[in-house]
Amino acid sequence: MLNKLVTIFYFLILFFSNLSAQTTEYEIFQLRFLYNDVKFEDVVSQGQKLLKDPKLDKNKLIEVHKYVALSLYNIGKQDSSRAHFYSLLSIDPDFELDPVKTSPKILSFYHNIKENFLKDNDNKIALPYKSYIFVEDIRPKAALQSLILPGWGQYYKGQQNKGYLFSGAFLGAALSTAITFSLEKNLKDKYLKEDNPLKINGRYSDYNNMSKTRRISQYTAIGIWVLSVTDALFTEYTPQIEANDNYLGLALEINL
Repeated sequence: MLNKLVTIFYFLILFFSNLSAQTTEYEIFQLRFLYNDVKFEDVVSQGQKLLKDPKLDKNKLIEVHKYVALSLYNIGKQDSSRAHFYSLLSIDPDFELDPVKTSPKILSFYHNIKENFLKDNDNKIALPYKSYIFVEDIRPKAALQSLILPGWGQYYKGQQNKGYLFSGAFLGAALSTAITFSLEKNLKDKYLKEDNPLKINGRYSDYNNMSKTRRISQYTAIGIWVLSVTDALFTEYTPQIEANDNYLGLALEINL
């Protein structure tokens, strides 16, 4: 039974970690479709909603900023388009537009932006664009760790007190299960070996009570284990952001 539970939780962790990624992939596909359909206003509207999603990875952010920037240029909002291209370049300074699918006019506009961006970055000039610090979502890995030992995933997420609570409670319940299992086995042997009719009911009662206690401890341990994995996978946490450079390049964020 325990092996089945481990397998189920493992596949649940994989499923939920991939579900969000698949959803955003479809939304970016829609963005590309709207752009090819010359619905630039819709691209801008949907792109701005997508950019509010904190779970977008680098590649998806680049795609969203690209289509929003291209659409803003096509509707005559070049300053806003420039800001989105700056954001794109802050993620990937070497990014290049596809010369086959992009008009020469937009390519010239973008190359001018890229040249200025690199100069501004070198000179540490404050730029009016949205920059990013990427933090990996560690919850799937934390859930796998809690799958091995309850509380380990919480500790990995920086939630030490919760980690100690889960680990202590689980180890206590597991120890209780082991002790009561040993006592249950001993009482069962005594009950089966009892020949005195006057003592049989008493022996059975002792064995039955210890069996119930063992099951309570066992189910408690399983419940704590399940709760620890679920908590590690779904609850929010405060990420630890590390920056190697003292200059982050973000001076002002403008609403577009």
